[in-house]
Amino acid sequence: MTRNALTVVLVSVLTFGGLMVMLELTTPGGLIFNRPDAEIAALADEAFLTAEGRQIFFDARPRFRDEDELSQACDQRAFEPDDSDGGTTVGCYTGYDVISIFKPDDARLRPMMVTTAAHELLHAAYARLDPAERDEVDALVEAELMRVPADDGVHGQIAASVGDRSENRANELFAYLGSQVVLDGGFDPELETYYARYFTDRDALVDVFLAFESTLDGSGVELENGWADTGRS
Repeated sequence: MTRNALTVVLVSVLTFGGLMVMLELTTPGGLIFNRPDAEIAALADEAFLTAEGRQIFFDARPRFRDEDELSQACDQRAFEPDDSDGGTTVGCYTGYDVISIFKPDDARLRPMMVTTAAHELLHAAYARLDPAERDEVDALVEAELMRVPADDGVHGQIAASVGDRSENRANELFAYLGSQVVLDGGFDPELETYYARYFTDRDALVDVFLAFESTLDGSGVELENGWADTGRS
């Protein structure tokens, strides 16, 4: 089974509440289908998902997880800091086509959930690319990573998520760059075209992440769950 996890840097571990978020409905003819929970649908809106992005996101059965559930869903790597940067898993996409997302008790951390949802959606989208598309994306993200400033913390996040699983590198690049990075002039137009399939406004999506990061890094706000710094430079 393949697992792809989003890693952030934490000062301390949060407490999360778990919730199953898909409702199973049966039509009069007996057809069973899933409808997203209202909060999951709202998260898709906040992540600026297109119709295609929403379909992939919902098909991947996104779920909120508590601490123990997330650790199991993400191959026991949740809440296990990376030795180099204190990285902690906040969500994952598995080969079973399931997206798992932390749900913090503190509502002020919701932007973290938006970034996590977008990141894991991109893993699900990557899994659905045909081989030729994947080869093209792999080359594009490697080239664009070279343009990201060396002091951008995303490099450390990528390294922590890839670890010794080099086969996941391009997949992680696709997810991190698409959800957290905007460069002057944008990425290569071909790569932006891929991202435009899933996001109506990728710049606005990245702004959610950057604004949240800036609040934590620069305001001195103390959140009740003890999250003081994402660790990005």
